[in-house]
Amino acid sequence: MNIQGFIETNDSALIVLDYQGYGRSTDRSQELYRSMSVANESTKFRRQVVGFARHVTNNEKYRWLNDAACAISGEVRAPVGAPREKVN
Repeated sequence: MNIQGFIETNDSALIVLDYQGYGRSTDRSQELYRSMSVANESTKFRRQVVGFARHVTNNEKYRWLNDAACAISGEVRAPVGAPREKVN
């Protein structure tokens, strides 16, 4: 993951974002799920993601984000009912 962009809030503030990280392969993710004894049919195609996020703004309301470091941890999942061959 290497994403840079902008967020415009409902109150017209502009926030610059920088997200860095990576996704583990499906095989590695499944290996980790098995080690936690949670591997099953519902985790079969899930991929784990980890990363780091930073935000910068000159808007006073959101300026606290300039001093925050954010951890990203999650999964990439296929939409419920979507055939595996249709998900990229």
